[in-house]
Amino acid sequence: MGSPGAGGGGIDYGFTAISIPEENQAYEIIDKDYNFIAPRSAIFYDYSSKVVYIGEGNKIPHFSQPDGSSNNGMIAYRDLTKDIYGVILEEDFTSYKITKLNEQDNTLEFETIKYTIPEGCSSGIIGDY
Repeated sequence: MGSPGAGGGGIDYGFTAISIPEENQAYEIIDKDYNFIAPRSAIFYDYSSKVVYIGEGNKIPHFSQPDGSSNNGMIAYRDLTKDIYGVILEEDFTSYKITKLNEQDNTLEFETIKYTIPEGCSSGIIGDY
């Protein structure tokens, strides 16, 4: 988490992998060196070869945030050794927060917020915890 952005909120840069050169070699980081892993709320497991995270969902309105954060509308996973990606959970008008991953029990704990849009209101969203 970085310093607060212009809107006062925290900045979440997500996770990426960058190639590291041999010792004593000059190196310039350019865009093609980045290997995107996860946007936010990432929990790595299985000796850091897999990751579960919160991502931008398509079943909830997209929100424009100063830090580029998403609507937290899905829980996704990625196997970094096989470059396999998938969605674990994505429901209509629901956002998520991962609270715990237990590898021994093979369980993932998370919180949800279900949203309803009042009739006649296109921009107002009320969350039910």
